[in-house]
Amino acid sequence: MLSLASIVATAACGGDDDRPPTTPPPTTPPPTSPPPSGDGVTVTGSERIGWTQTVQASQSIQQFRFAAYVDNRSRANLASVQCASSGTANVFNCSAALPQMSQGRHSLQLSTFDPAGAESAPSAELVLNVVARIVVSSAPVPGVPATTCVDATGASACYAVDVLVQGLAQPSNLLTTADGRLLFVERQTEVFLFERGQLLRSTLVPPDSGATIQSIALAADFESSRYVFAAIAAARDEQRTLSIVRFREAGGTLAEAAVIVPDLPIAKGGEVALSVGDGNDLYVALPAADTTNPSSAGVILRFDSQGAAKGQSRLASPVLAESSPRPAKLAWGDGRLWLAGLETATSPALGQLSMERDATPDPGPRHAEPVQVKGFPSAGWGVRDLAPSEGAARSEQSGLFFVLENPRALYRLVNNENGVLTPALVPLASLLPEAVSTAPNDVVYVAAMLASDPSQGVILRLMPVAARRALPR
Repeated sequence: MLSLASIVATAACGGDDDRPPTTPPPTTPPPTSPPPSGDGVTVTGSERIGWTQTVQASQSIQQFRFAAYVDNRSRANLASVQCASSGTANVFNCSAALPQMSQGRHSLQLSTFDPAGAESAPSAELVLNVVARIVVSSAPVPGVPATTCVDATGASACYAVDVLVQGLAQPSNLLTTADGRLLFVERQTEVFLFERGQLLRSTLVPPDSGATIQSIALAADFESSRYVFAAIAAARDEQRTLSIVRFREAGGTLAEAAVIVPDLPIAKGGEVALSVGDGNDLYVALPAADTTNPSSAGVILRFDSQGAAKGQSRLASPVLAESSPRPAKLAWGDGRLWLAGLETATSPALGQLSMERDATPDPGPRHAEPVQVKGFPSAGWGVRDLAPSEGAARSEQSGLFFVLENPRALYRLVNNENGVLTPALVPLASLLPEAVSTAPNDVVYVAAMLASDPSQGVILRLMPVAARRALPR
């Protein structure tokens, strides 16, 4: 519940003007406990707002009514008001449903009307950022197809498309667990866990702190340890730094935060990618210091599960390899690290790094090997996200899924008999895919925005039609 300023019931005479009174008489104490400043509080509009209400000894709290001023002009009576004693004489803790507001930034002030109809001075201003309400819903969404089919030689497949979550603003970083749960990041500040039709939220960074969740990854032994790692970027003294933080999942939320790699200096621009490999080694892809320089490269760092550097042993450095100057995603599979990069003039969009050289005494510098895709040039295109499937790890035809940066589309890569990777489009009608994840049972999860309303995002489940038909009704 939101907390606002204290409102005092000693009231000034009010009129019918919808604007809040601006010059209260000297006998009216000003509101106290000012609301938080900065970028405001993010809400969906379904929350309740709370405040402290003081009344005179001769008055009853039930005789009062309360109003809200939105953007200093529109007045609405507060509904579903509840007040309970605070334990202090004549002081009550009250709450009410938020007034209706459109999506976007709004200011909110409250006022009190006493039994005689006199209105108090307005409370201090609270700034709200109203976003779409995130809901678990399978209701039809315009632009979302009921089925989609992939036409790939020797590996064609059709999927039933189910909507799982609606009302997202900026979904990213989809992860699936072995027990069928789904994690994703929203607006780079919160992590949601979807399980059996329920959605649980964990706020990892304060919304007005400027810090962002760049990437999340599950521990290799997540089923027993419940560890989730997060790469969190923050700006400090005109410098941008990155910390790797370990959380423990319990009851659907992330807690027990422990910083295991603190304050890595990183470039001011660009994204960071994180993955966990065998043995819980952490792989971190950092952007180049200057992405406009064709010769500039990003780096991949490696740490052990406790945060100790584990790159080139001869240098005791965390630097493991050079990579794309604009990393977008790291994904581990079958002893290899897959890398997706955003568009650059000279760097490949897809790459992989084998760990077989770890067996040599001094492997020296490494470079991510480019992955050639039939019909695509060696550079000049980008990938926003990728998800190796079990088939990709076994070099079978099911391949891996990736999200093309421009034009935005979802593809599946299929290996032919000669080992050539051929892209097959996964049609999603007018949806704009943002992220993709695969599950062991050949189910694919996709985060996408609606082309008709790019501010509205959804999470989709793509289930093979045969498996979908086998589900109990």
